[in-house]
Amino acid sequence: MTTQVTSIYAYSKDYALLYQLLCAGQIAIAWVDYRIRPQSPGQEPIIQRDICQIVREKEWDIQFFVRGMGYGRVMHTPWQKIQRTEEEQFIFECEALHIEFIVGAAVGGPLSDVVHPTIDRHGID
Repeated sequence: MTTQVTSIYAYSKDYALLYQLLCAGQIAIAWVDYRIRPQSPGQEPIIQRDICQIVREKEWDIQFFVRGMGYGRVMHTPWQKIQRTEEEQFIFECEALHIEFIVGAAVGGPLSDVVHPTIDRHGID
């Protein structure tokens, strides 16, 4: 069963803004997609959403995690051949993880009712 729910929070995919906020020392809370492996061959993976925290510890060290589990990380080590800037790599990771961050007071936006993406509750009501 697919259910449409309304959230009391406003979300954004303005990853350039999110990067600026993280560089200024802010911590972000966001929705992140993750995949659950199929139960049988040929079956599509199940995409679930979870709330994660995004923190920039230092240059080239941005982490997406929840309950100690990492969903993604922007880092650069000498043996990596990343041709992007830190910001470009961050935006690449955000797009891959389908990050939607909660717009809060740091952005100056009021919280408002927005329709949250459709959630598949797998028949649970």
